[in-house]
Amino acid sequence: MQKIGFPSMRSLDQFKSLSKSASGGPPKTFAYSSRPPESTSSGSLANLKLTAEKLVKEQASVKTDLEMANTKLKKSMEHICALEEKLQNAFNDNAKFKVKQKEDEKLWKGLESKFSSTKTLCDQLTETLQLLAGQVQDGHFMGLFETLIQTHEKLHCLLCFHEHLNLSSCFTGAGRKRA
Repeated sequence: MQKIGFPSMRSLDQFKSLSKSASGGPPKTFAYSSRPPESTSSGSLANLKLTAEKLVKEQASVKTDLEMANTKLKKSMEHICALEEKLQNAFNDNAKFKVKQKEDEKLWKGLESKFSSTKTLCDQLTETLQLLAGQVQDGHFMGLFETLIQTHEKLHCLLCFHEHLNLSSCFTGAGRKRA
């Protein structure tokens, strides 16, 4: 930046130079002007105009930078909102999966219970068949008919239970496929 000249300082400089040159002769009178010469005034105006133009350009540049930063901020905020929405959806899906897992655990425990009952019934049938085989070998045909009837009743119960298991698993399987 250039120094701006003040008219009073120039007048003082003029006064000093005049007083030095006039020290050998009679005192001279000179007029004090508060107005600067025209050439100096136009130079100062040119400097002010250049400075103002530079400031306007700098302000425009700062404004552009601010607008770009504001646009980036808006985009970032939109991106953050989208990520927050995705996160919320993930939390919701996780909660649904936890509920579904608990339901599946209950179904699994029910199936384990049915399997255990079926295994017990099969073990009983195996014992009865082994007993029959032993009686046939020993020649006890009298108890054979009675044991055969008991075995038939147990087999009938097992078949009913098995059909119940198949129907239950069909309904729970169909219900799961729809969900």
